[in-house]
Amino acid sequence: MPKAAVTREAIKRAVKGVCEAGLPVKRVEVTPDGKVIVISDEKDAQASGANDWDKP
Repeated sequence: MPKAAVTREAIKRAVKGVCEAGLPVKRVEVTPDGKVIVISDEKDAQASGANDWDKP
């Protein structure tokens, strides 16, 4: 099976989206088929307090 090319920009875009959603990035995985998976720890996000959507 040929490996998919994953660019640094694709990884940056994925991490940026998770960060903008207010979640901490724990790690990033790239599968052989080119899928970018961003792992976040929801416990850390909840411990950090309310996000912008929770404000009145």
